[in-house]
Amino acid sequence: MAKPEHLVILDKGVEAWNTWRESSEGSAPNLGGADLRQLDFKGANLSGSNLSNADFSGADLTGADLSQSY
Repeated sequence: MAKPEHLVILDKGVEAWNTWRESSEGSAPNLGGADLRQLDFKGANLSGSNLSNADFSGADLTGADLSQSY
């Protein structure tokens, strides 16, 4: 299950998300099971994130870093 605080940051947009990721090095985001349909993730740093069972239907993942995500 996604951590609510991670969804709040993500809701602020990719720039806020990437800034948080840079300042929270070593933190593994948990977006597992989240409804992320139709969202814009262009250039988002999702590396090392728990994305299991998240719904990305129709989401734009252009240039997103999904390395080591599960």
